Amino acid sequence: MNEQFLTSEQRYASAVYTVVTKYLNERLSNSNDEIKKDPSKDVEIKAYGALAHKLPILIRTSGLAQALAFVKARNVINVDDEDKTQQDKNAKHNPKKARNRLINDLTKVLQNKHIAIIPINTKEKDLSSLAIQATFDEYIQLTEACMEALLWFKRFATSELGVEQGDEVEGE
Repeated sequence: MNEQFLTSEQRYASAVYTVVTKYLNERLSNSNDEIKKDPSKDVEIKAYGALAHKLPILIRTSGLAQALAFVKARNVINVDDEDKTQQDKNAKHNPKKARNRLINDLTKVLQNKHIAIIPINTKEKDLSSLAIQATFDEYIQLTEACMEALLWFKRFATSELGVEQGDEVEGE
């Protein structure tokens, strides 16, 4: 199908599907048979999917900049604590890494040439910084674009990753 005739929903769906399946394939390539049968048993996949379900709610209640700042603060790996940092680096299952990946994937979707809410040549690549520095009109547009993309992240979290709304990562 000619790309100029795609609806915005089709563009978002295609861009999100691409990043979600890429993430899933990366995770499954080094997984055991049990995880390959049910990807939602992987801690990182579950964390990625759970955030896909929660982030739209956070954005609606707190606003885009505040929601992204919350996610960013919650997922910082503390470099002062050497033992924990070493464990996080060596951990096969790191939910913080997965949640950061979702934010990075969301940014990639918004930079997709068919969506182009964030220009590819933008110097600032951090979505939370872009939200903070945006003018009012840009902030509204960025928020709406994030919500549209996150709708597809939620759908693919359920259909492709097997993560339902309410699924939580144990111990967090």
